Amino acid sequence: SSYNNTIATAADVIVNSNGLFLRCSSSCEYKTDYKPIDPSIALQLRPTLFKSLHKHDDNTKEMAGYISEEVAAVFPQASLHEGANYDTRSIVAALNATVIEQQRQIDDLIKQVNELKGLN
Repeated sequence: SSYNNTIATAADVIVNSNGLFLRCSSSCEYKTDYKPIDPSIALQLRPTLFKSLHKHDDNTKEMAGYISEEVAAVFPQASLHEGANYDTRSIVAALNATVIEQQRQIDDLIKQVNELKGLN
């Protein structure tokens, strides 16, 4: 059935070039070769405010995001459509990797401060 086709790179549902509906899944059933994301990737991304030039967008409204070519240069795994777009879930995952690493560093620093104060 068309409703049982799944990919990991869609924004909920897409139609591929063959007209097949694909739904997004984050299930481990559809994934292999797990590895952590380098936490420094998110620090290389440049959050940007911009106005769209696309005819179907409101070009008077500022939007937030990233420049897809810049994303492709520092995080090619997040790049879609030959660099013309990027996967926002990949960006969120990179940001989360950075937060986790920063929290680990904060926890280590708190531990060091407490040891220096003799609180541990």
